[in-house]
Amino acid sequence: MALVAASTLSVLSGCGAELERSSGVETLRVLGVHKSKSYARAGDEVTFSMLWHDAEGREVEPVWFAIREDVLAAFILGRLGLSRAPEGFPWDTTSDTLLPICANPPRDSYYGCLRIHEFLLGQNADALESLAVPGDSLTLMVPRSSVEVELDGQMVEIPSASSCDDIAEAAEEREFEVACEGMYHPAPDAENLPDFGSMFALFALCAGELEFDPSIREGFGLICRDEDGEPLGSEDFVVGYSQIFLYDEFENQNPVVEGMRVAGEEATACVGLECPQGDDDERPEECGDGVPCLDVCTAEDEDDCPEIDIKPIIPEQYASPDNLGDCEAEPGEGAGHICNNAELDEVARLAYGRQLREQMWVRYYTERGRIASEVKLLNDAEIGWNEDHGTELRLPQEPGPLRLWAVVYDNRGGQNWVRVDAVVE
Repeated sequence: MALVAASTLSVLSGCGAELERSSGVETLRVLGVHKSKSYARAGDEVTFSMLWHDAEGREVEPVWFAIREDVLAAFILGRLGLSRAPEGFPWDTTSDTLLPICANPPRDSYYGCLRIHEFLLGQNADALESLAVPGDSLTLMVPRSSVEVELDGQMVEIPSASSCDDIAEAAEEREFEVACEGMYHPAPDAENLPDFGSMFALFALCAGELEFDPSIREGFGLICRDEDGEPLGSEDFVVGYSQIFLYDEFENQNPVVEGMRVAGEEATACVGLECPQGDDDERPEECGDGVPCLDVCTAEDEDDCPEIDIKPIIPEQYASPDNLGDCEAEPGEGAGHICNNAELDEVARLAYGRQLREQMWVRYYTERGRIASEVKLLNDAEIGWNEDHGTELRLPQEPGPLRLWAVVYDNRGGQNWVRVDAVVE
C-alpha cells in the first residue's frame, strides 16, 4: 500500500516496495488531483477531480472519504445519547452537504488526519460505508467552523457548516454548549502572515475489496483484499490525500496548459478535466491526424534506444476574458486581460518582503519507454520562467499504443495536466 500526497510531489511508502521510476506508470497510480480552488474560503464549495491510471485496465473505482452533514449530526447525537438536536446544535440534521472528515489537523499536517478512523469509525468496520463516496470527483463544502465536542470522554474537534456566530445566535438560552473556533488560525512563528486554515480530501484506489480494519494505524485504517481475502500491496492499492489552504483574501489559479508537442509536432491532446479521469476511453488504433507515429526501438539494449523530445505547451502569459489572479487589462475596451501563468505569491511577499512569483514544475509520466528527466522546473520564484521545461522519451522496444502525461504543479496547490496518445510501430 502506498500513501500518496497528490497535492505535492511526495510519494510516501506505506508498505511494499517503492516505485523504481516515478515516471513509469506500470501499476495502479494516482497521477494528480485537480482542485476547482486550491486556495479557498470558509463556506466555499471545492471540487476535487482525480487523474489516475491502471496499467492492467481493471475496473477500479476511486473512493473518496467525506461525511454528509445529516449523517454526522445523527452520529454525534447517538454518541451523546440524545434523541433530538438541542437548541444551538452546530449541525443541520436535514442537510446532505458533504463535509471533509479532516480539517485543521494538528500542525496542518496530513498525519493529524490518521486518527479519523478512531473517532468516526471507532471499532465499527461497517461505518466505513457511510464515509465512502465513489467516483472520479468529489465536491466538499469548506467548513465555516470547528466545534469541540466531548465524545466517549475524549474532546474531538469536528467541522461544521455553520459559523460560530450562527451557532451562538441559534438560541438565546442555548441547550447545547460547545467551544467553537473559526477555520482560520494564526500562522506559527510568523506575525506578519495572515490567518489561514487547511483541509484535506482523502481517497483510496483499490483493485479488490476495500475494507476498514481498526487495528491498522497506517493509511486511515484501510485495507484492500483480493478475491481470496489476502491483502494487496502498493501495485494494487493506493491511499492518499489532497490538501488545500484556506485564506480569506488570497486566491490561486490552476496552471494553464494548452497541449503537447511530441518530436517537435503538436499532437492531439486532452487537457485537464477534458480528459476522462479514469483513462477508460478508447485508444487510437492508428497514428496520423494528430496521433504521433513513433518508431519502435530495434536495439537489443534499452539504453541504446533513441530518444524523442516531448514538451507540454504552457504559455508564460495567456489571454483571459475575466480578471483572474495575476492579470492586467489589455488596451482597449472589452479587450480582456493578459494573465501571468506564474502568479504573484502574496503569502511569500508578506513573509519575505519581496515580490515573488509562485514556483512551478512539470512531472512526466509514460506507460512504456523511459522518461529522461522526470521532473522539470517551469518557474523559479526568483529567476523566473524556464522555457526549457521539456524532456525526452526513450522509445520502447515493443509496438502498440502509448500514453503520455505531463502534470503541471505550482507550490500553492494548483494542478493541471495534458495527455497524449501515440502509436509505436
